[in-house]
Amino acid sequence: MSLLLLCGSLLTYAACQSTHNSPAVDRRDPEAVLRAYFNAWSNNDTATQKSLMTEKYSNLAYEPVDSLRVLTIVPADGASPTKRVYAVSFEVTFKGGRSISMENGRYNWTYTLNWDATRNSWLISNYGAGEEGRLKLRRIFYSSFIPHIIGEATGGKPNAFGEVGTFRLPNSQLTVTYSKKFFTTMPGDPLSLFPEWFVELSSSDYLNGRDRAMEAILGP
Repeated sequence: MSLLLLCGSLLTYAACQSTHNSPAVDRRDPEAVLRAYFNAWSNNDTATQKSLMTEKYSNLAYEPVDSLRVLTIVPADGASPTKRVYAVSFEVTFKGGRSISMENGRYNWTYTLNWDATRNSWLISNYGAGEEGRLKLRRIFYSSFIPHIIGEATGGKPNAFGEVGTFRLPNSQLTVTYSKKFFTTMPGDPLSLFPEWFVELSSSDYLNGRDRAMEAILGP
């Protein structure tokens, strides 16, 4: 009986190992690394996601998905022997319809990978809304100038009520403020304006006065 129990335990352990371990990744293939990142994301495996990214994403937020499907991964301009750029289209859904910074829908983002000789691997060094995000910002400001957006997703929605009016209640004499107009700057009801390149700010960065977004702008 004890032998049967031992065998059963070994089988259960092996099954758990195969469930949680990510498939082997050819880290010398940048597209394979990128696909492994999305596979880890679809499995809500943040640890594996971080292992495929540079150190600046060590504080990557945990945003569990309900489903995630990569539609296309297409090489983009800007490649070099130590750099690869991909335009990625993917669909994602979250329980409740949204996560901390994203909502259900299709996204067209740009991912940059750099070769890290010390880790003998291609690693994701930047990602974000890319050209799509820049064009959206251009529409917001009705400008021919297309800026680069670096940092985190905005805390508020691009479309919002504004143009505040006031009136006074007759009995209490309290002043009431209210919005008189709804401003629509982007189609639909997006949760945030996503940056061209994500650069996350951690609590330790804030407490130590470190501005990672400015570091990304100024470069090495």
